[in-house]
Amino acid sequence: MSNATNGNARVFVYGTLLSGEPNHRLLADAELVGAARTEPDFDLVRRGAFLAMIAGGATSIAGEVYEVDRPTLDALDRLEGHPRFYRRRAVRLDDGGEVLAYLLTPDQVRGRPRITSGDWRRARKESSCSPAASRRCRPTPGGDPASPSGSRLPSPPQARAPSAITRWSEATVGGAPSGAACSRAAVSACAGSSAASYT
Repeated sequence: MSNATNGNARVFVYGTLLSGEPNHRLLADAELVGAARTEPDFDLVRRGAFLAMIAGGATSIAGEVYEVDRPTLDALDRLEGHPRFYRRRAVRLDDGGEVLAYLLTPDQVRGRPRITSGDWRRARKESSCSPAASRRCRPTPGGDPASPSGSRLPSPPQARAPSAITRWSEATVGGAPSGAACSRAAVSACAGSSAASYT
């Protein structure tokens, strides 16, 4: 394994593998090294209900580094579809350290919205698609940064019933090719309806 210490690898995560997020369970046996940021050589892109980090940008991506053993790395590879979907490769952190991360290619994310802060949690908090924030989730003809690629999605329901929000999320986020940002309350519905992996 490259980037290894004592036979283990250090892996940078930036989305739903972060602590407290839906796929973090895969890192239950891993040791948290700490919060980290990459060098400003990447872009963070929304691909529906999940993220992609791509090389060749100018953004420093926020995340966490974990020291993982071989079985955990194999489980992460399966989740990410490595090497057929995401590709695991070495990346440099802003402190000069080198770790592994899962990236997509620019062609795989063409036309998808960028998260300019490089911080998924911050962007998710800022663009919640709850009924109270529905105007932020409506696409505009020129493209709304809160909605992927200016896609034409129906407005969220005005009812406050969780089932109405979940149905809207499943219909527009999980089912639309380009997806949308989800409120924390609806993130499990969005994640559950996507066939793709999370990072």
